[in-house]
Amino acid sequence: MRKRNRLEKVLIAVLIILVLVLIFAFGTFNRSLAPFHQKEARFEQLARKQKYVKKTDRFYWFTRKKTYYTVSGETKDGQAKLIVFDAKKKVVADLNVKDGLDRNQILKKFNEEHPKIVIDRLNFGMYDETPVWEITSKNTQGTFDYYLFSFKDGQELKVVKDI
Repeated sequence: MRKRNRLEKVLIAVLIILVLVLIFAFGTFNRSLAPFHQKEARFEQLARKQKYVKKTDRFYWFTRKKTYYTVSGETKDGQAKLIVFDAKKKVVADLNVKDGLDRNQILKKFNEEHPKIVIDRLNFGMYDETPVWEITSKNTQGTFDYYLFSFKDGQELKVVKDI
């Protein structure tokens, strides 16, 4: 009976420690996302305030040579748009989605061209003043590969492997 009480106390202590570790890990993860969510809220509000879009549906944060923030949404007429801001909150591109490849089209194109590669993330931004879709994948070595595609025609512009 005495061994059982001791075992129960040890199990309870282990469970309490495990719960505390999970709470700490969740809190750390949540805090790490705060800058992204702050930027997302700021640029979505800016796109709506400047009347580029009436409602927003996605946010992209793209950093290469420069940092760009893209808000995807719809105008009051239901037209799909991609609004690209630079780091100074200046609009550098106001794109009609119908004038290029949308999110689903670029994913389909990538999967057709690279059927064995699993997509980790899709992003949108500007590269050498060209609107681009960026697809990130994790390769078999555990590093990341980046593929840049032209928004206008879906041409593969650049591939960076093993980052």
